[in-house]
Amino acid sequence: MAKSGECKCFNDFEGEACENKKCPKNCSGNGICNQGLCICNEGFLGSDCAIKNCPKQCSGKGFCNDGVCFCRPGFEGADCSKTNQSEEYIKCSVGCVNECIEHCDINSFSCFVTCTRKCSPR
Repeated sequence: MAKSGECKCFNDFEGEACENKKCPKNCSGNGICNQGLCICNEGFLGSDCAIKNCPKQCSGKGFCNDGVCFCRPGFEGADCSKTNQSEEYIKCSVGCVNECIEHCDINSFSCFVTCTRKCSPR
């Protein structure tokens, strides 16, 4: 119960006059709250700044999980920007993509997989 003259704020507000909207999870300690919206520190994202961002968003060649890139086959490095395949493999794979675009159903992932297997060293 609030004392006489004191405000009792609704759950989403705080401050002497309940003028400040609270942020989700107080920005998880990874940002600052500005009227209910988190402004995340560098390296964090999400409405509550709880998600660790990956370097260069994994260069579009992998997926990010808690700040760590998991690179697609053929790529490596902290940001998946380095290739670990030979130039021959890369040329063959690009050829496969073009072949699949020309000859296969656009939704057929199996066409691409079958083709790129031919490119892999055995």
